[in-house]
Amino acid sequence: MSLAATALPNRGLLFLKGPDLESFLQGIITNDVRKALSGEVIYAALLTPQGKYLFDFFLIPHDGGLILDTEADRLQDLQRRLMMYRLRSKVEISNVSDDYIVYASDEALEGEKVICVADPRHEGLGFRCLFPKSTSFEGDLLDFDAYDKKRLDLGIADGSRDIDVEKTLILEANFEPLHGVDFEKGCYVGQELTARMKHRGKIRKRLIRVTIEGPVPASDTPITLDDKAMGEMRSHIGKTGLAVLRGEDLEKAPFQWGDATIHPNVQDWLQPYLKS
Repeated sequence: MSLAATALPNRGLLFLKGPDLESFLQGIITNDVRKALSGEVIYAALLTPQGKYLFDFFLIPHDGGLILDTEADRLQDLQRRLMMYRLRSKVEISNVSDDYIVYASDEALEGEKVICVADPRHEGLGFRCLFPKSTSFEGDLLDFDAYDKKRLDLGIADGSRDIDVEKTLILEANFEPLHGVDFEKGCYVGQELTARMKHRGKIRKRLIRVTIEGPVPASDTPITLDDKAMGEMRSHIGKTGLAVLRGEDLEKAPFQWGDATIHPNVQDWLQPYLKS
């Protein structure tokens, strides 16, 4: 039985290496970079000083440094931001997007110089595998929509497709249950507000998985109830999508989205956090 995988052409890669790498990243990202430098892949974000989402990414240990896996369309912006923070730190930051193709697979893929790690957000997302472009993948290639639908079925955001840049607080985007923030690591950019939200339990709205019934309207159509705005739709495929909804409003469902009906279908892994 041949292995199957989905190419993720929407991903870009940076390689970070240098003697000051730990201190440099530890002071700016939401997760504990010491885990990654000890051999563990981590999911993390870079925030504004006000605690708002800017970028999210994976950090993958490799060759004495870290490969940063993020959105290809925003890679240059992230690289510029990292260079701004670097100052005099002895860290090299290079774009290695042309060296690899990123795949997602339910099973670990093998090959010469292939880097394959379990997705740290949720076990249902399987593995992320970086294939050198000189190494061909010989299994079955799946359509991107198949992977995207699995992601939506699990209720997991896909970067800026689902998270408003410079507007969304990362706990609203479920970074805590998806293992993207460490509350014990110490200070980082945007840490104060993130910690305050965690300890005060004031997370009024979140990204919630929803089921869609009826014709899909334009993406910017608001979610309503009796003509009152209740939330906003994010990415969606078929009958499944993600929406920004207030926890206190979930019991009022179903909602309207144009001529479609929206039913919140809260993901199991998120249920314990809805009280916060």
